Amino acid sequence: ILELYNNRCFGKKEIDGYLSEKETITQTAISVSRGLAVYCEILQPYIENYISPWMAKGFSTNALNFIANVCFKRKKRSFEEMDETIAFLYNQGIISIESIAIYFENIAKDDDFIKQLLIIAKSERRPNKFDREALNLWHEWGFSDEMIKKAAELSQGKTSPISYINVILSNWKTNKIFKVEDVPTKITTQTKQQAPTFGCERTFTQDDFNKIIDNIED
Repeated sequence: ILELYNNRCFGKKEIDGYLSEKETITQTAISVSRGLAVYCEILQPYIENYISPWMAKGFSTNALNFIANVCFKRKKRSFEEMDETIAFLYNQGIISIESIAIYFENIAKDDDFIKQLLIIAKSERRPNKFDREALNLWHEWGFSDEMIKKAAELSQGKTSPISYINVILSNWKTNKIFKVEDVPTKITTQTKQQAPTFGCERTFTQDDFNKIIDNIED
């Protein structure tokens, strides 16, 4: 009675609606905990701190179960880690189960392409968050998959191939090189520590850098 009173439920219709919603939230908490493989001896704290806020943001039971399964496979097996994923999706406006499915489907496609790049660059590691962010940036720069693969070829054997690809594509962008046939065969290297410029003929002295910095400060 006190719980109903605190939630301003006095009529039969209000009480039925409240109890129905409460049952839905409880069952959602149970299914999400199973999806994460988390044992919850007492559900109420998890409902109050996670399930209810998530559902208040518009995430359905099906959407939360889907996300829980994704988190489990990605080894994010706690409510806290799932909450981070929920927050990210919400900030991106990805709330419905359809939009969530499309988002993770696209991530899977990106990971497959990144794996190809790493194989081309002769690297044996797995794709990570930095790789995905870099790939999105390269596409925003206007580079095709063919050009990105070409940069990967030039990064073979490097300790950090993705970073090396980033430098190459940055130089190509500066020089407006967006087609494979326009990639210069001449590689200009300033020092052993620096990455090759791949067509960027201009060089800078320390005085040049200092002047640029001064101008920015001004």
